[in-house]
Amino acid sequence: MIISTIASNNQFMSFEAMKCWLKLPVYSKLWAEGPYIDFNRNKIWRRMKELPIPEHLLMIDIDIVFTPEDVAKIEEHLDNGLDAVGGIYLIGKPPKDPCIFERLEGDYKLTPLKEGLNEVDAIGTGFLGINANVIESMPDDPFSYLKEGEITHGEDISFCNRAKKQGFKIWADSSIKLGHLRVNSIYP
Repeated sequence: MIISTIASNNQFMSFEAMKCWLKLPVYSKLWAEGPYIDFNRNKIWRRMKELPIPEHLLMIDIDIVFTPEDVAKIEEHLDNGLDAVGGIYLIGKPPKDPCIFERLEGDYKLTPLKEGLNEVDAIGTGFLGINANVIESMPDDPFSYLKEGEITHGEDISFCNRAKKQGFKIWADSSIKLGHLRVNSIYP
């Protein structure tokens, strides 16, 4: 399995996130830096498709706090044949919700977390493992923003939408609970 991360131009990684990376055992790593999240994810994707021997991929954003055990769980799921599986982190303003989505008519909405390993319509790609067979089968640039009518989906939902249309399944593992770093202003 190869582990990747992306960053916007000149973005800094927090020390809390860096400690997570330093605790990892040896993995091959890829990174991409550029102005847009979808561009960076697609750059990693294209590099994965160029590998002489296909490998699984785990995308970890620089604002995700994780453990080596979380990484090992993703690797085990991929080795056991799951197409794409993600851990759970929170997004939005309080009260924060898990980054898991269900499909509606032409759109997606956040959905409550179910315990265990569950198939979902879409999940955040901040900590997402993707099986080598998915990488081989899907075309270049699957993270490019997808427009459905008046709605433009972000790179997370765009990827999941394209993967599901090709018959792949997206999974959420509630036992992988991740930190999502956020900056807050505090006042006296």
